[in-house]
Amino acid sequence: MKKKNGFISISIIYTFFLVFLMTLIFIISRYTDARVLLKVVKNDAKESLDIAKNNYHNNCNDNSLSCIVAKTYNTDSNLYFHNSLLLNGANDLSYRFAGSNPNNYVCFGASSNCPLTNMYRIIGLFKIDGNYHVKLIKAEYVTSTELDLVNNSTTSSSSTKITNRTNIHTFTSSDINNNWLINSINTKLNNTIYGFLKNFTESWQDLIYKNNYFVGGNAVSLIKNQNVLNAYNNEIGTNRLKENENKCVNTEATFIPCTIDLLESFNYVGLMYASDYAYATTKDAWTLNLASYSNTINKNNNWLYNGVNEYLITRDSDSLKNYYYLKSDGSIDTSSNNSKALRPVMYLKSDVLYQSGNGSFSNPYYIAI
Repeated sequence: MKKKNGFISISIIYTFFLVFLMTLIFIISRYTDARVLLKVVKNDAKESLDIAKNNYHNNCNDNSLSCIVAKTYNTDSNLYFHNSLLLNGANDLSYRFAGSNPNNYVCFGASSNCPLTNMYRIIGLFKIDGNYHVKLIKAEYVTSTELDLVNNSTTSSSSTKITNRTNIHTFTSSDINNNWLINSINTKLNNTIYGFLKNFTESWQDLIYKNNYFVGGNAVSLIKNQNVLNAYNNEIGTNRLKENENKCVNTEATFIPCTIDLLESFNYVGLMYASDYAYATTKDAWTLNLASYSNTINKNNNWLYNGVNEYLITRDSDSLKNYYYLKSDGSIDTSSNNSKALRPVMYLKSDVLYQSGNGSFSNPYYIAI
């Protein structure tokens, strides 16, 4: 009987110990889970706080054009904030207009009664050196007169969304390569005496921000045949070509390493990137390859589509001559063939001030000067 009682006592002790051990394990497990959960919550909170800190539209409080435009983010469904929460977005904290016809018109070069020649549109707001700069593109294609060209090469075969303009200049370059630094398009756009910039007085020219345009481009397989996020990263983002990489021209016939003059160019005036165009359509199309942007619905939802073959600033890095261009069907392709239209692009200085207007075609944003 004593042995049996002893056996029962030992069983009770073991049972109690087992229960205690299981309880302890449970507590430790829950504590560990709680710590993990707390860490996740803290990280999420930190990310939300960081995003809030970077919300320019909530934090800016001046009368700069960039701030006035950014604040429309809360009411304008056509203005996308490209932070980490935007699916397939650039995640560069830019604000980009997308859709069929957003209110993103700006009068540049005139202070009232804006002529079509001075009508521009906002591609977006881009954070450069800690400040937001408005990036403009000419609403219509340039004419030979605006480029100060003696040879008045024009076409009447193409119409655009805005005015059915028929005197579009189709620029023909005599260059033997696609190096933007020495390209005649670059020269003509940035010449203040015999080029595009001569259309503006010194006061207006002084509002333009001289920016670094990434002109190195990339291979067709990495831009044309990619969705917009991948194309953006390969064109001007984290995966863009770097100096001394042996990827700028790499064919069976020719090998040229990457040099700074092939990759970057500080200019007042440039052209849009392939990714600028691709992000200007509604976000449901951002999963398409750029070569597939000829879809009718996609074209109709892209305010940058004007229906004309158009030069882009991006080069095909696997070629000495080929560059990317916007085809008249709405897709992105490469070519060495000349005679395409131009829509100049420029960044404004971050302190350019808003004067009036709501960004519509009939009442564009006017700049204080």
